[in-house]
Amino acid sequence: MRDRQTKRRIALTVVLFAAIIYVASFFWLRYWYLPTYESNHFPDSHPIRPTYAVAYYPLRLWAAHDWSLSSREPKIRVGKVAHVERNLIEFDLEGGYLSIGFVCEASVCSQLNKVRPGDQVEARFGVALVSDQDTPINKLLALRICEAQDPGCDAGREKQRQEDVEHQRRREVSDKQRDECRAAMERTLLADPRYIVLPELEPAPTVVDDWNALAKEQKICADALIEAHRQAVFDSCNKHRCGDQIGGGCWHIAGQLPSRVVSQALQKCN
Repeated sequence: MRDRQTKRRIALTVVLFAAIIYVASFFWLRYWYLPTYESNHFPDSHPIRPTYAVAYYPLRLWAAHDWSLSSREPKIRVGKVAHVERNLIEFDLEGGYLSIGFVCEASVCSQLNKVRPGDQVEARFGVALVSDQDTPINKLLALRICEAQDPGCDAGREKQRQEDVEHQRRREVSDKQRDECRAAMERTLLADPRYIVLPELEPAPTVVDDWNALAKEQKICADALIEAHRQAVFDSCNKHRCGDQIGGGCWHIAGQLPSRVVSQALQKCN
């Protein structure tokens, strides 16, 4: 009896340890290792991403539903159709157009054949995962043409209007926070000797040719300056937490390399 209990405890410990390793490795791969590699090798994906996509599918799906145990509530879009294809629908909005790409099951995709430009439609979108990225894509769940008197479409329009107002409010708040964070980053970077201060003038149009013409020693010098610049941006971003709401985090921000930085590195190493 005691041996059985001991074996059970050991088995539970092994399972718990394996679960911790599984979850921890997912977060490490998703939020650090893969974004770091892919930001440095854009547009290539890491070779392990297909295996990662399958092995961690449950956690990827959970993340796509905002870490909720229930599925994300479908998004409803009601409006006049300007253009429709098998995997895209374009709405004619006041003052512009909205194009939504998606995937769909065959039974739902077949409904697209009934839609014509000018039709008022109600479309419901969920989320789907693809193997080459972590950001979920749209999945068309249902589509129907609105009738002349259609309470369902009317309710969808009102809900959409309220969501658009709230989205605009959140976007304004987010933009303000982003600008404040970037300003704080810039103040920190100006005191960092690794940071290459961007000149007002645009770089010479031959910057790519100039880079390719560098001698070995000059290229080593320029590479070192650029890498130090990137690390300075990354460190400042981490300090002020400017990458918290961005896919790829601070590595995404640090990976954006203006050609003026390359131009400055070229000047210093020639």
